Amino acid sequence: MSLPARNIIEFKDRTPWWGGDLQTLRNELLNLRTPLPSHSTAFEFPTSDGSGDSLTGTFEHPFQLGTGPLILLIHGLTGSEDSSYVRESARFHLERGRAVLRLNLRGAGTSRHLSRGYYHAG
Repeated sequence: MSLPARNIIEFKDRTPWWGGDLQTLRNELLNLRTPLPSHSTAFEFPTSDGSGDSLTGTFEHPFQLGTGPLILLIHGLTGSEDSSYVRESARFHLERGRAVLRLNLRGAGTSRHLSRGYYHAG
């Protein structure tokens, strides 16, 4: 199955944030912690695997809602929805009028007390 051609812009690193590692650390190094430009609602999502665990997340919708897809942001290992790189990615999309869901995986962030185990890279 092939996807229709779209106007896709190739990602290019910008000085001085070359590579994924520096891009991930950027927001921590710059200590960006300003409030997100949005209205937010917390959600709990029960899992269907019989574990009784739940995932949590925050749905953010911008003050000036535009059109476009819902952006789903999932943190990396040892992260959460409140990680600086997740928050700054959310800010990028919110400022462009896109709604965002910042999701915590099993045992991360606010889902920690709702899960018996933790997510893992396996």
